[in-house]
Amino acid sequence: MAMTVQNLVTSQQARSNLRWLAGQSGGDRPLHGTGVHAVDQIGYLNLMHAERIAVLGLRELDYYRKLDRHRRDRLHQTLLAARPPALIISDGQEAPSALVDFCNRNHLPLLGCRLAAGPLIETLEQALAHKDHTSMHGVLMDVLGMGVLITGDSGLGKSELALELISRGHGLVADDVVDIERVSQHAIVGRCPALLQGLLEVRGLGLIDIRTIFGESAVRRRMPIKLIVHLVGRRTMEDSYERLPLQALTETILGIPVRKVAIPVAAGRNIAVLTETAVRTTVLLLRGIDTTREFARRQQALILDQSETPHHPSSHAPDALGPAGNASSLPIGQMDTHLADPSPGDAAYPDWAPESFTLTMMPNDTAEESPLSPVETPSCTRPVTGLATAPQAPAGPDTTDTPSLSPIPPSTPPCN
Repeated sequence: MAMTVQNLVTSQQARSNLRWLAGQSGGDRPLHGTGVHAVDQIGYLNLMHAERIAVLGLRELDYYRKLDRHRRDRLHQTLLAARPPALIISDGQEAPSALVDFCNRNHLPLLGCRLAAGPLIETLEQALAHKDHTSMHGVLMDVLGMGVLITGDSGLGKSELALELISRGHGLVADDVVDIERVSQHAIVGRCPALLQGLLEVRGLGLIDIRTIFGESAVRRRMPIKLIVHLVGRRTMEDSYERLPLQALTETILGIPVRKVAIPVAAGRNIAVLTETAVRTTVLLLRGIDTTREFARRQQALILDQSETPHHPSSHAPDALGPAGNASSLPIGQMDTHLADPSPGDAAYPDWAPESFTLTMMPNDTAEESPLSPVETPSCTRPVTGLATAPQAPAGPDTTDTPSLSPIPPSTPPCN
């Protein structure tokens, strides 16, 4: 429910000595809601800033008294267009009769105060900052010095989690009902209703007096809310939440976003440890350390590094062949034993015929060959094909009966 001018007068009558001067019939005028900050809801009379409480100090009233009737009427019309919730005369000054008549005719609240304009504005700013409040169902805890609001459906174990956290040295603020109010532009504070202070209700145990059992240090009066731990079922977690969200979850309370963490509840899970870890992670985020974004940065850097690595083509690529695209067009000394053998009757080697050889590794790392037929090859030897004999000269005596071998690549494994 929005705060009205009459509520403001009632709440600040003792502290600021606010009193009615005129326009009391407009006491039900609402003040602005959570979308407007307290500093924007009150200030010195300034017709450029509409819809805020206008304070008339010594200079403002002196200027008003010097106006003639025509200029004063124009000022009154401008005030109506600005729609201020109320006018306040500070420093205990008397209200001009023309201003009193104008406020009574238009139901515009006119208040008086003995405080100076500066202290009055500061006091009412604090009061307006506390005007927004609400209540939520959950448990408010002090975990590692941070206010943690535990929420979730009934029966998921919020109170049991609070009891375990208390046994681990943390403090209880409120159970079941948490009263929350906005105290500044960026902060909300939770407290416990007077009826439930120091009490925790656990299924099967009933009401527990935390202050009596665990001591005074286990209870807190109020805590700023910085984190919401929302307990969910496993199925809800899979259907409604991401496993690794890049954007942090938030929930808005009284116009202020609060970081939110969803923890699935299942048998055997230590929710208290997970809650403490969530608090520590939030502390890191407040310091500018985001683990998820750091992981994404590492992954992106790895992908870029792999994409920039030059590709080394295979040594057996087709462009390594001769001009004809056939291994037989290469000299014998450059033949690759992994390529296909020349076909019989090749024009380059008319006398070539396939032949098998047995290689025996000698202690001095030399190769000894002996012509054997493929049928006579022992099981401990390996026939080697693809080695070409040198073509016979067309004329002249044979100088050797030993076939000439092409070099054996160093990568050829020994015979097992």
